[in-house]
Amino acid sequence: MKKRKYYYNDEWKEKTFTKERSKKLSESLKRYYNHNNNNPMCGFQKEHKINNGRKKLEPIWNKGLTKETDERIMKISKSNKGHKTSEETKRKISKSIGGKNHPFYGKSHTKETKIKMRKNNSGKNNPMYGKVGNKNPSWKGGISFEPYDKGFNNIFKRRIRKRDNQVCMFCGIHREKLKRALDVHHINYDKQLTIPQNCISLCRPCHIKTNHNRKSWIKLFQDILIERYNYEYKENKPIIKFTRTTGY
Repeated sequence: MKKRKYYYNDEWKEKTFTKERSKKLSESLKRYYNHNNNNPMCGFQKEHKINNGRKKLEPIWNKGLTKETDERIMKISKSNKGHKTSEETKRKISKSIGGKNHPFYGKSHTKETKIKMRKNNSGKNNPMYGKVGNKNPSWKGGISFEPYDKGFNNIFKRRIRKRDNQVCMFCGIHREKLKRALDVHHINYDKQLTIPQNCISLCRPCHIKTNHNRKSWIKLFQDILIERYNYEYKENKPIIKFTRTTGY
């Protein structure tokens, strides 16, 4: 049987375990963590059978706990404050759980499950229930009610859609596959800056996504337009170059 090295520290450096021995060690560790109630960081979930023969997982240790109610959560929160995951790590995580590696790959919820999920997340059960106006975490002081400038008309919108070949610049879906025209989005969210360098074509689902994490969307869309149309930006604002024929 092929052996493999199992390093813990300098003392163990020359020791080797067989696959069978490694498997036994792994199983014993899982049993320990599953039955050791003193370990708050246990990442394993206990399984038990229910009446219909299917296995059901018990809730993980931190379910329902918050920083205000549990000291352990507070410590974890403080230790993670200011931490930024590198782009390389993000790519590795994405690759490790993407495609066939994802536990839900090739599966789908049953109709019954979808109804239960909808019921559990609707009305007062929804964490965003009643959070409107300045109570909503996405509140930006009511800027959504600010008027657009006069230049943001149907002629301008058609011009932007034509420039982008009637395609959503985020997901790539074509206008022919949609029931409505593409939305025209102001990249830096300034409704008074209606110029081609600050506008991009998006389908409605993608446009809705841009209401959150705005800084990331600004950077992404500006990078797209730089690559496609050689536009220039400085400090998230377009550098406007005027011409005699087009005006910009």
